[in-house]
This record gives sequence, C-alpha cells and structure tokens, in this order.
Amino acid sequence: MEQPHGKAILMDQLNRMLGIPEFLAAQCAEELMLIALPSVRLAKGLVRADLYFNWRCARVGSIRQDLQHDVHHILSASYCDIYATKEANHANYAHLLLTQETRVCIYNRKVPLNDWLLALN
Repeated sequence: MEQPHGKAILMDQLNRMLGIPEFLAAQCAEELMLIALPSVRLAKGLVRADLYFNWRCARVGSIRQDLQHDVHHILSASYCDIYATKEANHANYAHLLLTQETRVCIYNRKVPLNDWLLALN
C-alpha cells in the first residue's frame, strides 16, 4: 500500500470521491503520507478496497452488483472498534479492507440480537 502504486490509487480515490484537485490529492497521498499514518484508517481502506476489486476481477472475472455497496458499508466502519453485520459473505473480505483496529463480527442469528450485541464488548 505504501509503494508508488498504492499512493497513486489513493490519489485517484481522493480526486474521484472527494473532488480534490489532482495536484492536491497527489500532495496528500505523497507528502502527507496518509497511508502511513496510523490514525488515517480510511486512506488504508480505500487503497485496500481498490486492490481487492482488482484482485477479484483478475481472480474471479467479475464483481457482484452489490459488492460496491457492501464495500462502502464496510469502509464506513473504518474508525469503529467493531464492524457488526448479519451479512455472512462480508466475513470473506471485510478483514482485508479494515485495519486490525476494527474487529469483524458476523451475527449468526443463534442468539437474540440484543444479547449478541451486548456480548461484543
């Protein structure tokens, strides 16, 4: 992620998603080293998501229609301690997008939801 290709991905994401001009996006990605800062979890997630999409296309040959929405939900949890969901398939890739600071927990419906949520602490 911290190699030139990862920085280029982050620059593109900053430009495309936030509308930051290319020169400023490049400065953020390169000079500010957003990927290297431990507190900037979303920057890491954006690069990891892009790499995951590329890997999935190369490996599987396609991207599910709902994958982009799923990835958006997962990345929204970048600054949370826990990403909790009932979507079992998120367990396949959520840990690839989030940093180690965010634990991925999948609700299996074997216990009441409120008991499961309380047990996450």
